[in-house]
Amino acid sequence: MRLILCILFSVLIAKSCVAQIHYRFEAEDTGTVLAGLELAQLPAAFSDIVELTFTPDGQATFGYGGVYPGVFDLSVNDSNLFDTGNGLHGSASIHDNDPPDSSIVPTVGTFRFALSFGGPGIGGPEIDQIIVTSNDERAEPGISVSGRWLAVPEPSTVLLLGVGLLAFGFGSVRQR
Repeated sequence: MRLILCILFSVLIAKSCVAQIHYRFEAEDTGTVLAGLELAQLPAAFSDIVELTFTPDGQATFGYGGVYPGVFDLSVNDSNLFDTGNGLHGSASIHDNDPPDSSIVPTVGTFRFALSFGGPGIGGPEIDQIIVTSNDERAEPGISVSGRWLAVPEPSTVLLLGVGLLAFGFGSVRQR
């Protein structure tokens, strides 16, 4: 009976330790992490974005703190995002054409928020960008930061196996 409980406990812990697909945006010039991106799956379309969050440095740069409150409604090039092992790629640009107000970018007229993903072999730069810009010629220029979306390491299989063995060992010690 204890063995069954240990196995069930190990499975529950293993399921709770498995992370979603997470990426962090590091600015090209400083290496500062400005944002985090959680995806439902890979390859991913813009509808697979679960959550975009900003670090305190990202809030100071873009004017959005914590979870991005907008909704992505357009994908230019309609390309899927994929991980090549060197970060997130896809030759896509994902837009929110009616974003919430930013505390940094002047909101004269209309403006847009975009995530631009470069990709290898598409003829353009392999650099990613986060862009907040006005669509009004009278407004101040917006903000565009170049960087890379890099994978956040997930717990390894060995770690999950170790947790299971610890649970099994704990159960057998308590049995004696």
